[in-house]
Amino acid sequence: MYYLKFNIARDDHYTKLKYTFFINYHFKTFFGSTFLGGLYLILITLCFSKNFKNILFKNHKEDIIFYIIFSAYFLTLAYSIIRAPIMSPKYVIFIVPLIIIWILLNFSKIYKINLSKYLVLITIFLYFINIDNYPIKRPPTKKVLEHAIKNDIKLIITTEPDFFINYLKTKKIVRDNKIKIIKYKDDILIQEDKFWFLCLNYARFAHGNTFKNSNGNLMEKKCSDFKLNQYYFNLFDFTYIEILPPNLEFEDYLIKEFSKFSF
Repeated sequence: MYYLKFNIARDDHYTKLKYTFFINYHFKTFFGSTFLGGLYLILITLCFSKNFKNILFKNHKEDIIFYIIFSAYFLTLAYSIIRAPIMSPKYVIFIVPLIIIWILLNFSKIYKINLSKYLVLITIFLYFINIDNYPIKRPPTKKVLEHAIKNDIKLIITTEPDFFINYLKTKKIVRDNKIKIIKYKDDILIQEDKFWFLCLNYARFAHGNTFKNSNGNLMEKKCSDFKLNQYYFNLFDFTYIEILPPNLEFEDYLIKEFSKFSF
């Protein structure tokens, strides 16, 4: 209940509404590849165009499935426009079997072709061709944390939301090495000789595989705006300086390393 209240109250999410949604409607992610997603999108479009009047006026039992599919898309789209963007495939992933069932029911009825056998064979074939080509790969969080340990980092500061901080804290590598992970505040008190600033930078799960931050070396505003309150630290006769350029070695993440500097 707390998690539900927290997400309803939020006015910002990582899943932005992009024009590409109106091209593939998550089908690329749902079915694992551009080819397979495109095939299912063409099939459902054919069935919808041929069955449009029946869906609107005759209300056949099998069309309840279509109403569920449409409602799932409509609700997430409406919430994204009115409240906050939640256009992630994971929020409507439950409609995938419904899409397949509705296509099979309507295609055989409209075109008098038993599509199921052909669709199974094509799906298996394309799946094995693209078995290593995941549409959205997970961020290399473990490698980033291993890199932190290698550099003797005991403190990580981030501007990311609380759920991301809690996610990092659940990692065994963080607990075993007693790495502190805290959210950035202007008056934050730091005792360590050095620390990391860690930021999700154009993460693929939010922006898709089409963006490669390692090529463009671009930096999101939330990552570039990080600044320590120098006046606050000057009161203690020391400050922190960035000792290396921002590390963009790891896709999805930006890392800045700071070290204590005494006057």
